[in-house]
Amino acid sequence: MGGNYVQNETRLPVIQGDTCCGEFNNGNEIGFYTGLSFNYELLYEFISADVRVLFDSRPANLNVNTNNYQIYNPNSRDYEFATIQNDIEATLNYFVFDFGLKIRPVNTIPVAIRLGFDFSDASITKSFSQTRHIIEPSGLQLNGETIETVSEGDFNNLSVSQGLSGSLIADIELNESIILSPELSYRYPINSSMDDIDWMTTLIRAGATISVRLNPPQNLRNEEIIIDTIPVIEENKSITDNIKNDDEIDLNAINSINIEDLTITETIVTQTYPILPYLFFDSSSSKLPNKYYYRGDTKNFSEEYLEKNSLKIYERLLDIVGQRLKKSSGKLTIKGFTDGKEKPTYDERKDLAFARASSVKNYLVTKWDINQEDLKIEVSDIPNQPTSSNYIEGLAENRRVELSPDDISLLKPIVHSQFMEFATDKNRLKVNLDTKSNEINDYTIIVKDDNKQIFNQSIQDKITNEFTIYLNNELIDKIANSKIEKLELELLVTKNNGRIESKTVPFKVIKESNDFELGRLNLIVFDFDKSVISDANRNMIDKFIVNNISSKSNVDIIGSTDLLGEQLYNKELSQQRANNVADYISTLLPNIKYNKVIGVGSNNPKFDNSSPEGRFYCRTVLIEVKTPIKID
Repeated sequence: MGGNYVQNETRLPVIQGDTCCGEFNNGNEIGFYTGLSFNYELLYEFISADVRVLFDSRPANLNVNTNNYQIYNPNSRDYEFATIQNDIEATLNYFVFDFGLKIRPVNTIPVAIRLGFDFSDASITKSFSQTRHIIEPSGLQLNGETIETVSEGDFNNLSVSQGLSGSLIADIELNESIILSPELSYRYPINSSMDDIDWMTTLIRAGATISVRLNPPQNLRNEEIIIDTIPVIEENKSITDNIKNDDEIDLNAINSINIEDLTITETIVTQTYPILPYLFFDSSSSKLPNKYYYRGDTKNFSEEYLEKNSLKIYERLLDIVGQRLKKSSGKLTIKGFTDGKEKPTYDERKDLAFARASSVKNYLVTKWDINQEDLKIEVSDIPNQPTSSNYIEGLAENRRVELSPDDISLLKPIVHSQFMEFATDKNRLKVNLDTKSNEINDYTIIVKDDNKQIFNQSIQDKITNEFTIYLNNELIDKIANSKIEKLELELLVTKNNGRIESKTVPFKVIKESNDFELGRLNLIVFDFDKSVISDANRNMIDKFIVNNISSKSNVDIIGSTDLLGEQLYNKELSQQRANNVADYISTLLPNIKYNKVIGVGSNNPKFDNSSPEGRFYCRTVLIEVKTPIKID
């Protein structure tokens, strides 16, 4: 075990998929490693095989300043360019297999050289948080916050990292069986830690290994031992009693634990997921981004099994359209665009737009076997309905390909009917821990469903008297679908003496059911700064109200925007979008009564605004219909 000096060298874009707005580059951090080493001597006191299995902490702390972002300054009542510091903090914990040879050049000198090759997988922890704040002009906030969280979650594009290492090791024999080996090593990365972005991680390590010989040398004496007196071994009760008492004290590091009760409410939901017919490209690139590629066999692709998640469905856009084209006689126009600035001349930009459209066409032809004659390419410098280029995000949104079918049904929304959706009475659970904290080195919180783990988080630090479990959708679904009566909370601790202790208590969960069905439709493709309802959205509304709205339904209409622009203006724009939708529905159902028709602007965005598609999905009007369940 020991410490890591972590050197990260990367070209990670500040805005996902867009390199024009700056890149995170280099950053240094401190981590640690621990694990097991297995050593087998090949040539006596000269060469041995050394295999290591490690837990390796390689955190990252990256930052970069950008000054091409416009923000509204209430003091001057105008938009100004701001200098913004962008930060990423990442927790990357790797599971490492390290294969090496340990060479001792001079057997009389207890110093060895080790050469190693490792595979490192970051499936243990791969979380990150990206924030930004304004440096100049001072005193301004981003969307009402001094430090704005741009995005957070897990990296989903990490690769298996490989590296070569060299170590200098000293072997100090403490006795015939135990060896202490201080070590200094350097790891050089062979490949990037990410699939599609350069991220090289170099490590300088300092630590020590404690080795135990399984076959220590023995000094055998061929001397005859003559015993002429039978020794008497006296019983030492006090030593035995002391050991017993120490063990009893050692088992009592955990006094008690408890977790607050949780109530889960289940609702029958039918949700309509509109399709955004745009594909976005990196600056000056015509390569179709990896997220749009379906890695499976097209024979196994089915809309029915798509995730109940708007952005995950969006990533399968080409496969949805490809499968529908294959089953129809329709034709598709593929329109390529640029941001109007990424190439110096119009002809170069036109060529780039054509190359982008061609990459989409090629995917449909090769992946879905679509007839090339059914696919037509058109190109232009910028889209017909562009996002404002006053924002760097606007440039990213204009670097796109639009899909325009002659049959609008090729872009009909995905509908998931009558599935269970779960909501909780709180978004976090408080766990109280009454322990002898000074005796505990690290601890793990586990939630179990009939002895199957559904939550596990380890803390490599001194224990506190309170722990918080944050309830994300994945964990809520696991709890809701568990055997409620068999849920348990377990605290597992490692004490300072290396011993492990645990305690388990029941976790009480109450499950309730709503007495209504919920119908939900998000209208998207409101163009930037527009509130006009498109023909596609009108068509979706027509079909939605027929299947979901009755005379007893309770209807909410909520408009929202992305984070671009001034907050008050966004609220007004979202209200206008909501009003327009309500007015249109009223022309179809004159007697409809609304519970609320409101615009919330850019408050509490539902999607990540760091990506173009996330911002488009925020430009929405949500129609939510509650209809009482009929009980026969």
